[in-house]
Amino acid sequence: MAFVLEVVMAWAMARKRLLAKTAIREGCWLWTGCIVGGYGLMRFLEKTWKAHRVAYKLFVGEIPEGMCVLHKCDVPSCVKPSHLFLGTHKDNAMDRERKGRGNGGMKVGVVQKLKPSDVRMIRYRYATGMTSQYRLAKEYGITRGAISHIVTRKNWKNVQ
Repeated sequence: MAFVLEVVMAWAMARKRLLAKTAIREGCWLWTGCIVGGYGLMRFLEKTWKAHRVAYKLFVGEIPEGMCVLHKCDVPSCVKPSHLFLGTHKDNAMDRERKGRGNGGMKVGVVQKLKPSDVRMIRYRYATGMTSQYRLAKEYGITRGAISHIVTRKNWKNVQ
């Protein structure tokens, strides 16, 4: 019973902290605390949570295992309960594509269209300091993350 009371008190404190770090506007409620990759983060119950997931749980209800909390407003730092809805990972990907944010505007599968000679050149130019991952991504029409995976050999491992 003491544990349950402790968790209830922790959620009450989380609600207070969430609201204290939120700029409530007419449109979105913007998280003003720690933001990484556009998403608000907060520590709670010895874990780091995305602020919009905490907001959903506090104001709307439980989040079933494996479900995502998506934004109707397309503002990652928004924690306004009426702007949040549940969806699967597939729903999240489809929502991202519909809103034009898929793969940073790059076409899916572009990395597979690179030739081994392209991969060698990317690695060489980056390793010698000729250019940045960002510039290589622009030049080859792929994401910076894809370039990172090439130069760190997470992708295209077979190309020497």
